[in-house]
Amino acid sequence: MVPWGIATTNPSVALLLPFGWLLWQIYLPRLLNGVIGKPPEDGFVYDSWWTSTKQEFKSEFDRVDERADKMGESIEYIANTQDKLVKITIAQSHMLNGYDGDISVEDVKDDLRDESETVRPSDYLDEDPDEETPW
Repeated sequence: MVPWGIATTNPSVALLLPFGWLLWQIYLPRLLNGVIGKPPEDGFVYDSWWTSTKQEFKSEFDRVDERADKMGESIEYIANTQDKLVKITIAQSHMLNGYDGDISVEDVKDDLRDESETVRPSDYLDEDPDEETPW
């Protein structure tokens, strides 16, 4: 309960009231825990608006941090999988090159390693001036 009569007649009290409220919100829970002997990490005996808001903010921040860590792990897994798939594609192009000799393995390696985009499968074929590609 705020003594509004005193606050309106005495302006210095009006300035001290918000400061006193802030001190009460921040230090009273810590003071009570200190008197009882309970560490603040175990929770407060008395929760003020400040301590409960701070606790909610910290839990939200921890959840966001956890989600960011999980996203980082997922991105790392995707990058590793992509690298494995590039290696598999290069190995398959080597095998196909040995089979028929129509695939330019060096072009496949360069395109996959440089992350450049190919438009169609005919980009990987060796150029032969005698043949026309159907696509």
